[in-house]
Amino acid sequence: MIPPSDDSIEFGRYDESAIPEHLFDQATQELSNYFVSFSVDDRPSGSATLVTIDGNCGFLTAAHVVDDWSESAANCIAVVCAPHVHQLMLPTQHIDVTRYGPSRDPFLGPDLAFVRINDTRCLGALRARKSFYPLSSSYHPEIFEQVEPRPCAICFVAGAPAEMAREEGVRRTRSHLLTSIHFFGRAQVAQEFSSNGFAYLKLDMLAGRSGFPSDYRGVSGGGVWHIPLALDSEAGISSLRTERPELIGVAFCQSDLADGSRTIYAHGITSVYSAICRRQSASS
Repeated sequence: MIPPSDDSIEFGRYDESAIPEHLFDQATQELSNYFVSFSVDDRPSGSATLVTIDGNCGFLTAAHVVDDWSESAANCIAVVCAPHVHQLMLPTQHIDVTRYGPSRDPFLGPDLAFVRINDTRCLGALRARKSFYPLSSSYHPEIFEQVEPRPCAICFVAGAPAEMAREEGVRRTRSHLLTSIHFFGRAQVAQEFSSNGFAYLKLDMLAGRSGFPSDYRGVSGGGVWHIPLALDSEAGISSLRTERPELIGVAFCQSDLADGSRTIYAHGITSVYSAICRRQSASS
């Protein structure tokens, strides 16, 4: 589904084979500006989207990712944010967590957290390398909400699959090097539903084939994105381009592997802002 760039937002259908691959490369490069992953105890520990909520900068992630940090003996989180060798440590004493869940039933949630960054050094380093996606009470993925049927929307899930990570040396020594792969995989929205005041998405993704991981552990907390495409109706397909990506969800769980595919469960973005703000207000 491809809307034009003017205010009328009319949609047209195009065969995906007509969409140049370089447009997807451009889109995922933009998504990488908002994406980070984590490591604790020198091992992978989930994913997140950099966002601002009411002027507060932080990580939008899954609650069970935060639990993994607290279960560690380490008092720092390593934030993976660059394609070269680096070490950006965030002391856990310099974060504030607003959370829901995780639920005992992982397929229903909630499993959501906003981690506010209070460490000026870490925040400055992230601002120098990355961007923070703004969320507010007025935010909604305007174009995605108008795409019908939803499976036609071009969507990606961002994450750092643990099975793709590579290690060298001995953990907790200077010889250790963890290489995390930041993965942006095509996903198809299969279902939207609500439960106990939260919106959810079910997304179908390949698993264990065509370059996709067989296991999506490590992707928890990663963003779900819609990539709008636009063109000039007079110029036609040659004018095709990407528009600003829309954050539509937060991944938190995967189904069992079946026929080379998995279902990814995610919080829908339409309930994220209100949920986080409700909890922040209640704790203040």
